[in-house]
Amino acid sequence: MLIHEHVLLMGMEHTFDYRPDFFAKKTVDDAAAGLNALKSFVRPSALAGKQGTVGR
Repeated sequence: MLIHEHVLLMGMEHTFDYRPDFFAKKTVDDAAAGLNALKSFVRPSALAGKQGTVGR
């Protein structure tokens, strides 16, 4: 299996209309925590040389 990424772009008008909570601190913190949790599924060698965590 090949590892790959998906990048989704969302217009700001859509964000304001359908995700009013998008910029709330809790939403951002939850998203960052979820992305950091994903790191536990990645081989350490795949992250070699990449420092830091996702979030504010």
